[in-house]
Amino acid sequence: MFVLLIVLTIVANSAAGQELDADSLAVFTIHFRKALLEEVAYQLNVTVNTTNVLKAMLDDCKPKMQKQTSLCKECTQAACQKSPTFEDYLKLANPYLYLKEPLDNIGGQLGDAVELIGEEASGFYNSLNSLGNSITSFPDEAKEIFSNLNKELGKLDDYFKDLGDIIIDAGTLVKDLFDDIFGKKRRRRTISDSEIRLRDLIDPESVLRALIARTMELRANIDPDVRACMEQCSSCTPLLQPTQQEIIESVCGSQVITLNNTIQTMIKKIKTAYNYALDKNNPIVQKVVLNIASLEYVHYTLSDVEITAYLANAYTSYQTDIDYPLLNLPLGGRKMGLEYWTKITV
Repeated sequence: MFVLLIVLTIVANSAAGQELDADSLAVFTIHFRKALLEEVAYQLNVTVNTTNVLKAMLDDCKPKMQKQTSLCKECTQAACQKSPTFEDYLKLANPYLYLKEPLDNIGGQLGDAVELIGEEASGFYNSLNSLGNSITSFPDEAKEIFSNLNKELGKLDDYFKDLGDIIIDAGTLVKDLFDDIFGKKRRRRTISDSEIRLRDLIDPESVLRALIARTMELRANIDPDVRACMEQCSSCTPLLQPTQQEIIESVCGSQVITLNNTIQTMIKKIKTAYNYALDKNNPIVQKVVLNIASLEYVHYTLSDVEITAYLANAYTSYQTDIDYPLLNLPLGGRKMGLEYWTKITV
C-alpha cells in the first residue's frame, strides 16, 4: 500500500515528462554500462570461437588452393607452354591477428571500467578472465594475441578476488529484454551457450558475400598471353575470377567469406561499444525522461521512456522499446544498456 501511495503521489505531482535527477541518473548509468560491458565480453567470447572456426577453414582452404593452382599450371604447360605464377594466391591471412587490436584496447582500459562502475565490473572481469584462461587450448600462434589482455587482467586480481567467480549469465534479464523488444522468448544467454549463438551469427542465407580482408596479394593484371592460355583450361577458371572474394569462394566455398565478414563486423561493433561505454569525455547516458502518465499499475512499469545516449559519435534521443521498471532503477539501466547494444551500427 505504501508503494502504491508513493507512485500515486508521483503521478499526481509530476509533469508528463520527468527527467531522472542527477543521483538517480548516476545509478542508472552504472548499470547501463555494466550491461553493455557484459555484452561486450559475451560477444568477444563468441567472436573468438568464430575465429577458431575460420582458422580451421583457412587451414583447409590452403591445400585446396595449392591443388587448384597445380592443376591449372599443369594444364597451361601442356596446352601452350605457359607457367603462371601463383605464389600470391597462397598467402592466406592468420585470422587471429584480427583480434589483437580489440584485445589490446580492452586490456588497456580495464582500469577505466573499474573507475566508472566499480564492483559492478566483476562479471565483465570474470568472463574476460575465463576467456584468457582458455587460451591453453588454442594454437601457439593465437596465444601471443592474448598476452597483453591477460597481463592487464592480472593487475585487477586482488580487487575482484572477494567478489565471486560468476561468469556473465544475463538469464531472466535478457529474456525480459527480448520479450519487450521482440515480443517472443529467446534462449537464455550464457557463455556456455556460445555454440548456439554461433549458429545464429553465421546464417549462410542472410550474411553472405564479404571480402576476406587482405588474404591474397592478387596482381591487378595478368599477362595477356598467360591469361589467354589459362582461359583454355577449365582448371584455371576459378583463378581467373575478377576479385579475391570470388576466387576464394570458387575454390573453398562461400562459408569462408561469410565467417570472415561476421568476425570483421563483430570486432568493429565490440570496439565501438567498449569505447562508448568507457568514454569519460562523452558520458554514455546524458538524460532519461520518464512519461509518468504511461505507468502500468500491475507491474509498475512505464511504456513511454526517452533516453539521450552517446551513439554514432553524437548524443541521440530515442524512445526505448522496453517496459521500464519504475521501482527498480538498476534493472532499468541494465535493460536499456542491452538495448543500446542493438542500436550500434558499424
